[in-house]
Amino acid sequence: MIINILLILTLIGSLIFFYSLLNGFSAFLKVIFSLFGSIFYSVSLLPLSFFAGIKLYYLYLFSIVIILYWLYHKKTINKVLVLDLFKIKNFILLFIVVFSSYQYFRNDPTWGDWDAWAIWNLKAKFLSDETNWKNMFSIGIKYSHLEYPLILPSIIATIWNLIGDTNIYTPMLISYFIFISIITISFYSLDSIIFSIFFSSLLFMDSGFISQASQQYADTLLGLTFLISVMLLVNYIKYKNINHLFVLGFFISASIFIKNDGWIFFILMLIASIYYAYNKARHLKILFLSCSFFLFLALILKLISPDPNDLFDDSFKNIISRLFEFNRYTLIINHILLRFFVNFQMLFLLGLLIISILPLKSFLIPYLILIFTAVGYFFIYLITPHDLQWHLSTSALRLMYQLYPSFLYLFFKSIQNKSSDNLSKYKNPRI
Repeated sequence: MIINILLILTLIGSLIFFYSLLNGFSAFLKVIFSLFGSIFYSVSLLPLSFFAGIKLYYLYLFSIVIILYWLYHKKTINKVLVLDLFKIKNFILLFIVVFSSYQYFRNDPTWGDWDAWAIWNLKAKFLSDETNWKNMFSIGIKYSHLEYPLILPSIIATIWNLIGDTNIYTPMLISYFIFISIITISFYSLDSIIFSIFFSSLLFMDSGFISQASQQYADTLLGLTFLISVMLLVNYIKYKNINHLFVLGFFISASIFIKNDGWIFFILMLIASIYYAYNKARHLKILFLSCSFFLFLALILKLISPDPNDLFDDSFKNIISRLFEFNRYTLIINHILLRFFVNFQMLFLLGLLIISILPLKSFLIPYLILIFTAVGYFFIYLITPHDLQWHLSTSALRLMYQLYPSFLYLFFKSIQNKSSDNLSKYKNPRI
């Protein structure tokens, strides 16, 4: 009972902490960003307590003390939470959420799919057991990928412990909440209602995206983290707000504790963040500080896992030799193009539209981060020791959907900014 109270206080305190750092975003976005920041931090204390051999309630107490100390010295929260619920835009969102929920539950998401059973929910069962958690690293369940990151299992395990019941509905409702959060973020990420509707509709009308979300995999959570991170980077580029940089560092580092795929994105985003903050020593310190928590957890997990990542469980000579098997390039490109045109027709058309009407420099760095993340995925397929056709068929679409919301955000943000610039020129023509 006491530990549950401490957990709730940690969640509330860290939510207030993140919320106070996000001035400049709309209230709804601040709430969602803060909520996930709070959840990521609070649930990750569970594996940290096991790794460090510290009782979990001590970590909760320590967190609460630090947050109270910070609140005392901050004196006031910058803004009181105000949600204007009676705007037309909010009623439109309500309709979208209801329709999206219907689409989601039509997929019968109760049990999820293979990775949900064999990896994420299995790890959650071990994390919810203080006595037997080390069995999570048993070679006998090597199929569960012993060194896979733990944020999603930690969320599931924390809720199971909180309600005192290991049930099948918790993972389903978590995946639903993540899906609806992406829809909500997409809707509030743009000022124009038309663009907001178009952006969100490309997600909630996409049967492939909904299917991926209902499988209860970590890819949807990673896609949400990518989207939040890209939005924070765009905002930091424009305003150079040190508080936003702290939250940005927290989320990009969280991606490496959600899935190993997040390492490519994390490194690219870290390089970009350093580039934009390179002449600001205090900003750099804040960036590295905010990355340290999840970077520490991810590295400790790699060290204590008895089994290496299966993608690199081969000789260096064999890995290099696969780079020169040119038939692999053909197979990968053909598969990706097929997936792209079958599942991402609108994205392709939007890309052509943007290339034709926008200058390349608009949002260039965020675009390049997503593109090079995709290139990184391409090279992973080149060196994979698994049957390439099997590996592509079981994961390529999931990787594309990780990046899909972030690409759409940049597309619509670019169009919106271009439209605003044109309107400004029309209202203030040069003479």
